[in-house]
Amino acid sequence: MKYTFILVLTILLSSCILFKSSRVEDVFYNKSYSNGILNSNIIIQNLTVQKDLDHGTVKANAQYILGLLSAKYNEDLTQKASTLFAHIIIKEAPFIKNYETLNSVALEIKLTEDQDKKPVFIYLLSDETKNTISSYKYLYEILERPFKQIYK
Repeated sequence: MKYTFILVLTILLSSCILFKSSRVEDVFYNKSYSNGILNSNIIIQNLTVQKDLDHGTVKANAQYILGLLSAKYNEDLTQKASTLFAHIIIKEAPFIKNYETLNSVALEIKLTEDQDKKPVFIYLLSDETKNTISSYKYLYEILERPFKQIYK
């Protein structure tokens, strides 16, 4: 029993090393504003969805999910120092890799104090996946990631 457990654990750990993730994620914080982000009210200024089919449904789902996440992560704020405007782009494009159809999904989020100022926070996620942003579960997962970055 003990050797079986060790064998299974070894296989699982080696699979993590051998199979690299196809997800790339990067974050930028304006150092002079990083503490103020936590105390800011985030308003969605514009949301763009670039997808071949059903982009209207995906945009409506994304707006609902973003509203839910904003309420969830901002509920403990008693005083809001400022307002930040979110500019969000969600993209999906299918491609073929090793005779398999995958989706290239990108999420770009930029928070600014107003439309003309430099960003105080930028988040970028790129993923090669079998999932699609038409899946409510997957859309929720990728949209929650930047909130976890901000409010960790």
